[in-house]
Amino acid sequence: MFVEELEKIYQSESNADQIVKDSKTESAKIMENAKVEAREILNRARSEADSVSRSYTDEGKAEADKQYEEYMQEIEASATRMLEEAGANRQKAIDLIAERIVSNSVNN
Repeated sequence: MFVEELEKIYQSESNADQIVKDSKTESAKIMENAKVEAREILNRARSEADSVSRSYTDEGKAEADKQYEEYMQEIEASATRMLEEAGANRQKAIDLIAERIVSNSVNN
């Protein structure tokens, strides 16, 4: 009977050792799987961040291009107006110069 009890104790200790060993193995597998999953999540997050960044950059560039084109159109319109005004003033200047030349010629 004592021998049987010792065998049961030995078997229980052996089972406990096996459970601890199996738990350590299972824990290592869980940790490795968690690391792999974390790397995958990180890679997906980086990819998504790159995509969002590219999207915002493209959107910003498109808006800047639009504003640039609008500004250039305004500048072109302003330059055209100034040329038209200069053309109108040109004739006035010619008339004034001609009048002074004639006036000086007559007075001298």
